Amino acid sequence: MRTSTVVATAAVSMLVSAGVAHQTGALPGQADEARPSAAPVELAVAPQQLEVLAGLPCLPHPAMNVSLTNQGAEPVFADSFLTADEPLELSRPSFSSYLPPGQEVSVPFVVTAPHGTAPGTYEVTGELLQRLPRGDTVTARVEVTAPPPKTPGSNVLLGERATPSSSYVTASTAFNPCGAVDGDRTWSHATAWNSANSGVFPSTYEVTLPEPRTMNRVDLYTSQSASSTPERHGLRDWDVEVLVNGSWRTVAQVRGNTQLVVSSVFEPVETTALRVVALASNDGKYARIAELEAYYDVPEQP
Repeated sequence: MRTSTVVATAAVSMLVSAGVAHQTGALPGQADEARPSAAPVELAVAPQQLEVLAGLPCLPHPAMNVSLTNQGAEPVFADSFLTADEPLELSRPSFSSYLPPGQEVSVPFVVTAPHGTAPGTYEVTGELLQRLPRGDTVTARVEVTAPPPKTPGSNVLLGERATPSSSYVTASTAFNPCGAVDGDRTWSHATAWNSANSGVFPSTYEVTLPEPRTMNRVDLYTSQSASSTPERHGLRDWDVEVLVNGSWRTVAQVRGNTQLVVSSVFEPVETTALRVVALASNDGKYARIAELEAYYDVPEQP
């Protein structure tokens, strides 16, 4: 019988084709379909080996970079296609770019393995599309390992799938929807959650569990930074709800909060999802959560 320490190995393969940019009728991002490519475009991926935990979609995932380099004397349009066998998932299926002579262009992409991915060896290959005259391939290896088990005393929300009602995004700032369950209690746009619309309440932050979990305590960390305090910008009023047999049940209510962290303790309950229903903040503008954690504290024996 295999244990959770078994490693699954997979490969990610990429195809590239190139069309000379000055050819009549050529369009950006479109490969030359009329004749074999003569443009020397180099395809590369780095690093060539990556380790990924199965499940836990909201934990930070290390990225790979795919790059296209025009080593010729003519500008070209180049297309690359990324493929992976199920159940592995890629953050993007393709990458296309205009490449002047000598130009290198690269983009990051993420490989994930969903919850329940069985340990074993996965065959991941590149597929040459019939419309392309030819393709070159490169391969990177991805080691998929099972996550550590969550036991009593573990934060059962850590890394699980988060679905906020909205997230604040501008041209310069984008709060991560996963920011409140990424294991980082720091307040920043990369590690926290901020609702999108000023003065709009209620806002919700929902976390879905892959299997039922028992919990009896929820810790909520609101915003605090060099320019912000919980008294000025923190979450003031909210409800904690859990999903039981398809219905939401309120297990805790917080009103008038001015603290950085609030622990809500309630009777043990088995649930498949938890959400915070934010009702008001101390500045009346946004719902802000730096981190949301849930635990099952085993009662002490008399």
